[in-house]
Amino acid sequence: MTTDGVEGKVAQGFFAALLGRMGALIEAVSIVVFAWLYGAEGFGLFAVLWGYMKVMTAITEWAQPIVLQRLVPGETPDAQARALRAALTVSLVLAVSLALVTALNADRLGALISAAPDDMPHLRHILRIYVWVLPLWTFVEVGTSAIRALGTFGPEIKVRIFYEQGLRLALAVGFAGMGLTSAGLFYAHLISVGLAALLTLRLIVKHYRWRQVFALNASGVAQHVKLGGALVPVNLVRKLFSELPVFMLNALIAGAGGAAAAGLYAVARKLASVLQVVRLAFDYVMAPLSAAGRRAHDDDAVLTMAQFSTRLAAALALSLGCALILAAEDILALLSPAFAAAYFATLILLGGRMTEAMTGPAAALNEALSHPLVPTLNGLAGIAVTASLSFWLIPSDGPFGGLNGAAIAAALGLNMTAYLAFLQAYRLNIPLWTWDLVRIAALALAVFAVAVGGSNWAHAGSMGAGIATAILALAAGLWLQLNYGIRASDAAALGKLGAFRRRA
Repeated sequence: MTTDGVEGKVAQGFFAALLGRMGALIEAVSIVVFAWLYGAEGFGLFAVLWGYMKVMTAITEWAQPIVLQRLVPGETPDAQARALRAALTVSLVLAVSLALVTALNADRLGALISAAPDDMPHLRHILRIYVWVLPLWTFVEVGTSAIRALGTFGPEIKVRIFYEQGLRLALAVGFAGMGLTSAGLFYAHLISVGLAALLTLRLIVKHYRWRQVFALNASGVAQHVKLGGALVPVNLVRKLFSELPVFMLNALIAGAGGAAAAGLYAVARKLASVLQVVRLAFDYVMAPLSAAGRRAHDDDAVLTMAQFSTRLAAALALSLGCALILAAEDILALLSPAFAAAYFATLILLGGRMTEAMTGPAAALNEALSHPLVPTLNGLAGIAVTASLSFWLIPSDGPFGGLNGAAIAAALGLNMTAYLAFLQAYRLNIPLWTWDLVRIAALALAVFAVAVGGSNWAHAGSMGAGIATAILALAAGLWLQLNYGIRASDAAALGKLGAFRRRA
């Protein structure tokens, strides 16, 4: 690998990953539909239980997705199949065991969750059935990460996003129409993850020597248990980070209010997480490419790719974030009036995600190149900030309490972790910031200021004005970033998209 053309390699992988990650927009639309059909309390209960499942998956995976990113690239097909077999053995044994324990203790666990009175009689039954999403999703996570470890970024993301998300949306609408307002979302999710698991199996058969993958052989399991054990905290911290505010709102606010607050926060978080599409797409690409570059002692190529990713992540995320801020009020207005309470929380979380985007692929670089303890400590620092601020702010009254307090705590904790990783990238001899970022940020803020002024002058109070202004601002912002924000070499690496850059 040399510096010549490495931006193009990153861009090619980014667009493949971005195409799949754009499925997060399906999820954003789904959130609007789910909240509309099931209400803040019903959707909030789903957000809490799905959050618990994601955190438990962080344990049952036993960090095998990260282990596979380190062991599979560059190995022989036989060695790759052995690695995947060991990873699936470790993770599925843990997942099935934990699902069984949870199902047997559903009565005790259900009593700890705040829910609306109408949902309480069904909660234990829902938990006993829904918990089996755990082994299915564990299989999807580990199996699709094995496809990604081969440098194939498109198919696995389609399975995780388009097929699973699309089927969940269709089923949830159908179950709501049948009157399953308590359990419909859970049944829809369980069935859609089952389909994703089948499609993941198909990908494994296509890309790996599947007879070796599914052979009854325990070789390599001990190595994967040891490697995964060192990395589990990284994955657990990441999942807990995302779900902690939902859990704390549900725990600190009793009854239906706790479920509703969790639902409102989940909607705000999902709107803000659209910005993660950009960062995660670069992370998916940079983790294996940076590991391969460092293994080949090609530090110049790694630096070039990392700085290119940072510039593009900032340009895209800042433009998209400004547009979402302009559209947020109108998007929430599509739901019931109760969701207007999530407006300021949405703005806070969007601001947090925009500042996080300025750190580029720092988190992925640390996971791929640093000691396993480094990302864990970064995440724990962020969780400590989020947890302490949540305990302080959520129970308090006023504009910085309750839902807004949870958003403030999450945004500050998120950036604590992101900027620790950013600073540690310098210790890896990968300085991510260049002066180009000042120009990129200034252009985004200028477009946003003009859009706000124009919207207030021409469309004050008009329904839909925010969305219309956001679309125009996004188009103008991206054009300006392409022509005046990023470097000419960056635009050239974007292929056909770079053709829209003005001629010198």
